[in-house]
Amino acid sequence: MIKRILHPDDLEKCMVDIFALKPPNYHNFVTYNEERLFRGFANKAVLAWDFFMWGNIEDDKYNGFIAFWNDKSERFHESIFQEMGWFSSDQKTGYKLLVTALKFAKEKEFDCVVMSSIVGNPKHEKIHGFYEKMGFKQDGISYIARL
Repeated sequence: MIKRILHPDDLEKCMVDIFALKPPNYHNFVTYNEERLFRGFANKAVLAWDFFMWGNIEDDKYNGFIAFWNDKSERFHESIFQEMGWFSSDQKTGYKLLVTALKFAKEKEFDCVVMSSIVGNPKHEKIHGFYEKMGFKQDGISYIARL
């Protein structure tokens, strides 16, 4: 069952359950910080207006999530629904999470949605093909270096 995360207690449970699944980190140089993520978003107002997250819960355990940020860009005129993370233990659930989030974005009248994929992910090319089939256009490439 897909559930919108609107309360800090639900956010904490979702994060604990997902981190227990040990999702792979394909980023270069950076790792996820569970405590910082929780502290940054565990606020009812933030969860209602700026950080949008859905989790898939089965047998009282979360096995997938998708999260977006309300990017109130100073650079662009458009309201941007920016993907912050997406993990699922299976593709079917992952797709349902995405459809749920995109439906929400349309209802809230966001102008654009931004999705990304990590180059180190072995499914990177497949993800690009999926995005293109859904009508997404590649808009940029990011680089990272350790200082």
